[in-house]
Amino acid sequence: MDLRKLEIFRSVAEHRSFARAAQSLYISQSAVSIAVRKLEEELGVRLFSRDRRSVRLTAEGEVLLRHAARLLAQAQQARLELQEMVELVRGEVRIGIPAMLAAYHFPPLLAGFRELHPGLRLVIIDEGTRLIRQHLEEGRVDMGIVSLDEEMAGLEAHPLLEEEMLLCIPAGHPLARRKWVGADDLAGERLILYREGYFLREIVDRMFAGCREVPEIGFETNLVQLMKELVLSGQGVSVCLRCVLREERRLAGVPFRPAFRLPFGLAWRKGDYLSRANRAFADFLLQGADRLPDEG
Repeated sequence: MDLRKLEIFRSVAEHRSFARAAQSLYISQSAVSIAVRKLEEELGVRLFSRDRRSVRLTAEGEVLLRHAARLLAQAQQARLELQEMVELVRGEVRIGIPAMLAAYHFPPLLAGFRELHPGLRLVIIDEGTRLIRQHLEEGRVDMGIVSLDEEMAGLEAHPLLEEEMLLCIPAGHPLARRKWVGADDLAGERLILYREGYFLREIVDRMFAGCREVPEIGFETNLVQLMKELVLSGQGVSVCLRCVLREERRLAGVPFRPAFRLPFGLAWRKGDYLSRANRAFADFLLQGADRLPDEG
């Protein structure tokens, strides 16, 4: 059903005159008559009862007028909401960010974006990069921070930052004095690790694959703060990104040899349409990448 025809129909009903409706809409009276006739033909009913003096709604016309008012109001609301989205007054950005990066790298960037676009809603999904990629493929998030060490099939990815995986131990641990450690240095230690399926866990599993003695896994958790507290209380050692220990005095971070440097990027599904809100966020994030703390 053509909204323009409904608008003309409503104007005729309100003015009870084809001529006055034409004047209010700045169109010819013949255009009004044609629009009403086509609407009647489309619906298969008479909408107006006409005589020389007046135009009155039929019972069918009364029913249509009620619906027309609602449809036209909804169409106007849709136009307003879409215009607000174009002007970045409203909208939503759904992005997946690994928990460590979300907690330690992104707060100032997210706050800065909100200051620029206070009407936009940010939905942050904190998961591992494997799950974020799955969410991207399934359309559950619009964009995600993923590891660039993985195959990017089906994704468009842009470099954002580089991190380093460190051994996380109490500051008083004997290994804290070392410049670097290898997998064999952790023999006899109890490990506190991410659950299986997370990228950092996969790196650790590969690191120990060729070792003579594989350390015991004492805890599995995806909660960064819990991991730190368990390490501090002597329950084991862990691995984390350098950013986690940036201002931590009670814990020490020791690099591995060979080093594990991890590039991360902003990705979305290749060929997908990015809304104005998503495009604004992507541009802001990529342009602000040089403001991220250097963890090298």
